[in-house]
Amino acid sequence: MLSLAENEQQGRTSRSFALPSRWLSLAKASNALLGSFPARTGEEVPVQVRLSPLGFSCACQQRVRPCHHALALLLLYLEQPHYFTDTDAPTDEPSPRVFSVGPDAIPDRHYADAAAGLAALELWLHDVARAGLGNLASRPKDHWARMADRLLDARLSSLAEELRPWGLRVRKSTDWHAELAAYLGELKLLCEGFKRRGALPKNARADLEARLGWPPDLADDHVLDTWLVLGRRNTLSGGLRSQRVWLWGVSSARSALLSRALPQGVKRDSAFPTGSAVRAELRFYAGSVPLWAELSRWQGYTDIPVYTDISVSSPGQRVGRALSGLAQQQIKSPWRRLHPLCLRDTALEQQGETWFLRDAEGYALGLEPKSGYRWHLAALARGGGLTVFGEWAAERFRPLSVEQNGCWLDLRVMKARR
Repeated sequence: MLSLAENEQQGRTSRSFALPSRWLSLAKASNALLGSFPARTGEEVPVQVRLSPLGFSCACQQRVRPCHHALALLLLYLEQPHYFTDTDAPTDEPSPRVFSVGPDAIPDRHYADAAAGLAALELWLHDVARAGLGNLASRPKDHWARMADRLLDARLSSLAEELRPWGLRVRKSTDWHAELAAYLGELKLLCEGFKRRGALPKNARADLEARLGWPPDLADDHVLDTWLVLGRRNTLSGGLRSQRVWLWGVSSARSALLSRALPQGVKRDSAFPTGSAVRAELRFYAGSVPLWAELSRWQGYTDIPVYTDISVSSPGQRVGRALSGLAQQQIKSPWRRLHPLCLRDTALEQQGETWFLRDAEGYALGLEPKSGYRWHLAALARGGGLTVFGEWAAERFRPLSVEQNGCWLDLRVMKARR
C-alpha cells in the first residue's frame, strides 16, 4: 500500500504514524476504517479509509491525497487489525469508480479541424524531407513550436505534445536522426490513413482515431477476471492531469489499460494500488489489439491465485520474446505508440551513458535516458534475475514497477521526489 505514497518521505512518515499509541480512537465499520489523530493544536483530526474500492478522506490541511494520516490508518489495520473496534457509525458510501477515456461522439467540426491540421502537417513533412534531416539543427527555434501550435489549433493536442520536444532534442543531442526519421514516417502514415479512413476496417480506424486523441467506441468485449495492478503513471498535458493504470488478467493473460482524467486538485486515484489484485469486469474499447478498457463492474480486492506454471502465473517474458510480441502488435496497430512490457530474468548493464536490460540470450532493451531509477534497479538486480514492468513508447522503455519475492513494488516511491 505504500505505492500510494507521493514519495519515499511520505511513506516513512506514514510508517511512523502507524502505531496504536499515536491514535485517539480506532474503529471499523462495514466497509470503512475510522480513526481520530491528535493535532498539534489539541484538536482531533478525523480520518476515514474506504476499503473497497479503496478511498481516503481526512480533515487535515495537506494537499496530497491520500495524506500520511490516511495511509497510516490503513497500514495499522493491515498489520494490527485487533486494535480496531467494530462500530455502526455512518460512513461515506463508496461512489462508483469508472475509468474511461469517454465514448462521446466526435462533432463534425472536429473532423474538419483535424483534416486541415493534418494537411498542414503533411506539407510541413514534405518541406522537411526536401531540405533533409541534416538541416533541421540549423532551423529557427520556433520551427517545431509553430507546427505544434498549428496542431493544437486543430484540436490535435496529443500530436502537438509529441512533436514539440523534438525542437530541443535536435539542437541538444547527436543521436536523434534514426529515431526522428522513423517518427516522421509514422506521421506521414497517419496523414495518409486519415485521408483514407472511410476505407479502413473498423478496428484500424479506431486505432487511428485513438492516436489523434479521440475517444474510441466501446466493443462488445467484456472480461471478468482477477486483474493484477502492475503499474500506474500520472501525466500532465496542457494543464490537464490524467492517470494510467496498467492491469494484467491472471486467467485471461490479457493486458488492459485504464485511463481517466483526474479532477482539479486531485493528484491520483487510489482504487488501484500497484501490486494489488482486483476482481472486476472490464469492457474493452475497439482496436486491432484491444488494450484500452473501462471498469464496468467492481467485485473487490482479492488474493492472487497461485499457479505452478510460471508462464501462466506471471506476465513477464524474456526480452527477445517480448520484443517479438511487440513487433507483431505494431504490425497490427501501427498507430499505437504506447505498449506495456513486462521483462523477466534480466540483468542491468551500462554502456557509456546508456543503460540496458539484457536477458540470458543476449537480447537487450535500452532504458529511457532520463530514467531516475537506474541505480535502484542496479541494486535490486544484484540479487538475481530482475523482473521489471514498464511502458514502451517512442522506442524507449520507462520502468514503472519491479517484482520482488512475489510482490510488485512501485518504483516511484523509491525516490523522495515526485
